[in-house]
This record gives sequence, structure tokens and C-alpha cells, in this order.
Amino acid sequence: MTEYKNSSGKYLTKALFFELSLTPHTYAIFTTKNEDHEYKGVTYRSFKKWYLEIADPTEYKTAAAMVGGWDHWLDLDKCVALKPLMKQCRDELEVRLRSDAVDIVLKDSKSEDSKSAVASAKWLSDKGYAPDKSKATRSPGRPKKAAVSSTDVFDNAGPDKDTLDELKRIGMARH
Repeated sequence: MTEYKNSSGKYLTKALFFELSLTPHTYAIFTTKNEDHEYKGVTYRSFKKWYLEIADPTEYKTAAAMVGGWDHWLDLDKCVALKPLMKQCRDELEVRLRSDAVDIVLKDSKSEDSKSAVASAKWLSDKGYAPDKSKATRSPGRPKKAAVSSTDVFDNAGPDKDTLDELKRIGMARH
């Protein structure tokens, strides 16, 4: 595999993309489009399409196939201009892998020979395939106590109306 480096030995990032490289597209091999792109007789491979074809959630095989190694992949991942594309690829791959897993569980739940058909059907009915929103939004650590407004504290301070009436009746409360 060719190492994609500039003349000073640094890994190429934006220069590898037709839309992000400076004009002459000397080093460009990818396009940010969803499909391959042809320009002046040169075909630029869709980064997203290839990423999804490899379908490796660890991205190790993706790194090796697309840019030749993990170190270069990490440089691509750090590139601010590529962050939206990388996020889009990762999100779509995650949904696709979840969809493939649901297909497997769905087939299992319908199989008469499966020992886990009941568990699969229960998982499907409980919507186990849905992404867990609480994991994404909850901060780490112990859950915080519910915030109490100062008006709640003052409204709930002191005896209730019945107790206050009783205290007045026996002469222990001011009128």
C-alpha cells in the first residue's frame, strides 16, 4: 500500500479529498460524495461508500485498507475539516450494524428449532434494538438530586394549616 505523505513526511489529510484539496488535485484519491466521482478522466472513490463496504466498527481494517495504517487514520480523525464526514460514516455504520443484528434476532425469533426464540421475541417486543438515549445523555457518576426551588422550601417550611389552627386554639401560636 502506498503511504500518502507530503514532501516533509507528514500524512496527507485534506489533500486526499477531491473537494478539500487545493487545485491541482495531485494527491486526491477520495471524494466526500456518497458515490464515486469522475473528473477529467480520473475516478475519485467515495470515502463513505468504501467505509461502509468494509464495515469494521473498530476501524482497524478500514484504516489499513483505505490509507495504509492506523497512524494515518488517527491523523485523518484529528482533521477538523473531516470530522463531519467521519461522524456521518460512523453513525451510518452503527445503524447498519444494529439493523443487521435485528435481522438475525428476527430470524431467530421465528425459527421453530431455536432454543433462544422466546428470548429473541421478548427482546424485539421490548424494543431492545432501540439506541439507549439515557446512556448518551446521562453524565457519568452518581445521579444528581432533583433541584428544589427556593419557593418550594419556603412553601413547605413550618407546620401545615391544620397544625397551625390547633396551635392557635391552645394558645401556642401567634395570630
